[in-house]
Amino acid sequence: MGGEPAVAVVADEALTARSVIRVYDDGGVIRAELASAAAGGARGNAFATAAIAQGATGKALAGGFLTGFSGLTPRATYYMATTPGGITLTPASNAGALIHRVGRAATASVMQIGFSTWPILTVQA
Repeated sequence: MGGEPAVAVVADEALTARSVIRVYDDGGVIRAELASAAAGGARGNAFATAAIAQGATGKALAGGFLTGFSGLTPRATYYMATTPGGITLTPASNAGALIHRVGRAATASVMQIGFSTWPILTVQA
């Protein structure tokens, strides 16, 4: 892991290592939930750096490089998947889904984090 510092978050649900998450402020408590490109899904803004049990505190990273992936296609752009927390090479295409870039693979095991900024595209029916 390198680049920007990770921030401590409390998990709303069990988060797997390197899952795409939405980090938000809940009355002064920094919380995290799984993000999804599916219609109505939470917009991702960070990655969980390691697995975090529901209610436990862990780390989220919104920029820099994150190691520990496997099978990434070097130099390829990755998007938030419709599966909560997942990433994909192919942007979502179903109606109401979000097209949201999360980063670019530096190597087969390292993601250079680069979340889309507004506007996020929504697939039209």
